[in-house]
Amino acid sequence: MPGPVKAVRAAARQLDVGAVSDLRVLRSADGPARETLLSDGGVSTGPIPAKLVYQSLDDGTARLAWNLQIDLPSGLH
Repeated sequence: MPGPVKAVRAAARQLDVGAVSDLRVLRSADGPARETLLSDGGVSTGPIPAKLVYQSLDDGTARLAWNLQIDLPSGLH
């Protein structure tokens, strides 16, 4: 499973919000959710919280995914 930094980079590409810069882990926790706080990376108006969640798939299965909250400067989500 890729880490939260890779997940933010992938999300920024998908959202076409420009290049991610100086993205770093500010805080991380042990535990199943691996809750993490990342710097804004130049793509968010504030730090980016991330945690592991289960994502339901159309075939009824689930997979682990990073839940990110990127607050875009444009206000769009």
